[in-house]
Amino acid sequence: MITLWQGSANTWDCDEMGHMNVRPYVEKAMEGIGRFAHEIALPGAFQENAASTLVPRRQHIRYMREVLPGRPLSMQGCVIDWGDDWVELYQEMRHGDGMPAAAIRTRLCHAEVRSAKPFPWTARTRERIAALKAAP
Repeated sequence: MITLWQGSANTWDCDEMGHMNVRPYVEKAMEGIGRFAHEIALPGAFQENAASTLVPRRQHIRYMREVLPGRPLSMQGCVIDWGDDWVELYQEMRHGDGMPAAAIRTRLCHAEVRSAKPFPWTARTRERIAALKAAP
């Protein structure tokens, strides 16, 4: 697995009990997807003038341990499956002590920016995706 994100939960990401809300988990997963796009040779995937982008089609988040404000977090990820125009990305968020915080599985579609119509990966991107395939 490769590192996709590092940081911490901000106070404003948490509820009145001090636990991180759902929205920041998705936000941090999307930041990790941005890093993943760079790793598979799509560095501008989320820019306005991009030739193609990654569109999340479905996402499942498993919460394993509470995230509290100010505590260090990191996210590792790998490809668990892929096809001609899609990829299944696994992201694992961990606390600074190595304990799991959440596991996120996202199906991403490679698509045209304006129409969101799927189209096949380039040969270069296929090679990069294949190199990131692993078991979580």
